[in-house]
Amino acid sequence: MTGGNAVPRDALLNHTDLYHVFLHATDVEAAMALLSEHLGLNWLPVMRGTYSAWVPDGQAFTAEAVTVYSKEGPVYVELGHFPVGPMPTATDLVNPHHFGYWCDDVPSTKQALQDSDWKLEFEVGREVGGPTGSYLRSPAGLLVELVPRAIKERFEAYTRSAAQA
Repeated sequence: MTGGNAVPRDALLNHTDLYHVFLHATDVEAAMALLSEHLGLNWLPVMRGTYSAWVPDGQAFTAEAVTVYSKEGPVYVELGHFPVGPMPTATDLVNPHHFGYWCDDVPSTKQALQDSDWKLEFEVGREVGGPTGSYLRSPAGLLVELVPRAIKERFEAYTRSAAQA
């Protein structure tokens, strides 16, 4: 382990690529109100929808999600509830569910993490063009979402325009 702000040479992830922390919230609107009151957070519009998901055995299915990002960021707070799909449930607002990282090369980073005993839990995205998020769990239990840096500009444009609305 290194001290200060140095990234360990063998680190597969860099903290400067962290862009969101996800907290599970069964009632997203109530969680938004609570975090606004206690942490002063403001919120982008709540998103509801379905998405494609795959588990490691390759089985594909449609999942449902209710998610919202804080206007404040980076690092953004993402709240969400996944009533149908691979996202495991968690205790509401108690511990971070996962950490979202921008990634230049998701397939290579995913493989490097798996070579270091991380386990692929599931992937989400589009049926055409492949996953836009790969979720891996470290041997210590941390869950990380790898997101292609190629969509960062689109995400930032969304957060800017939604924050002004």
